[in-house]
Amino acid sequence: MRSAVGVQIRSAAGDLLTLNRGLTVVRLGDFEFLDQFDFYSATARVQDGTLIVVQGVKIHDKASGQNKVIDVFLQWRQSIQALGIVAANIVSG
Repeated sequence: MRSAVGVQIRSAAGDLLTLNRGLTVVRLGDFEFLDQFDFYSATARVQDGTLIVVQGVKIHDKASGQNKVIDVFLQWRQSIQALGIVAANIVSG
């Protein structure tokens, strides 16, 4: 899901700064509440020099009791100094 966040800041001098940033919400496996995220059988590779693709991640949804296997795409986010999930594909389940 793609959304946006906007912030307006007014300085003491009255200048207005407006910042708009895109926000991507990734629901892994279309699940509501993950209570298991299992990397045991997963494999990882680097794609295009910027993405880490973790294939075969097993997830479980506490709300529905369902299990799925997904591929997770991670990318370094300079602004937060951490890896962030940028996409996920359902493989089975």
